[in-house]
Amino acid sequence: MLSTTALVGLLVAGAAASPSGIHDRTGRIVHKRTTETVELYAYGTNISGLAIYAGSDNLAYVATDDAAANLTAVTWTIDTSGTDAWTVAANTTASTTNSSSSLTSGSTFYIVSDSTSDDSFAQAGFVSDASSAPTGATTTGFVTYGPFVMVLDDTDDSGKETYVSEFWATETDTDGLWALMWNEDGSAQDNSVPVTLKTTAPVETELL
Repeated sequence: MLSTTALVGLLVAGAAASPSGIHDRTGRIVHKRTTETVELYAYGTNISGLAIYAGSDNLAYVATDDAAANLTAVTWTIDTSGTDAWTVAANTTASTTNSSSSLTSGSTFYIVSDSTSDDSFAQAGFVSDASSAPTGATTTGFVTYGPFVMVLDDTDDSGKETYVSEFWATETDTDGLWALMWNEDGSAQDNSVPVTLKTTAPVETELL
């Protein structure tokens, strides 16, 4: 499995080959907007394709089924071009979900990616309206590169775009439960590991 750092290096090296985009006559990347309904899963050390949930605090978590009793399973509506915000709704058909969830359908996903400190390390979450997101939050720019979730980082003067993935998972006091974080500069964090977010579920194998 590619680590987040290795994945980022690979994608940045090929940034001109933008996800779901073509170049116009100026060389600027033009994205084809596509809306999809998906589930998102986290992959990393000891995290083998675990679903992302909303907590009662409207923050984002990665959890095993056993640790998700008080969380809300979510279904994502994503704009693969990075133009529109990604939204979630409670997944009422999930095997594990919080029936008393206060999550508002259509809540916007955010990461805190812009702050006065370049080493910002903050938990991702959901807000009922983008204007209610925390200071420094980003609610657009999320794209898919194949099954991988990336974030548009910048566009330089030549029109080339770069994409980053600095999602991390931080252990909580509950076994099998991690807070989903955005790690602005990718530096090592205590009790945390980088994770890759994907739209593909883990492959289940049966033992004979």
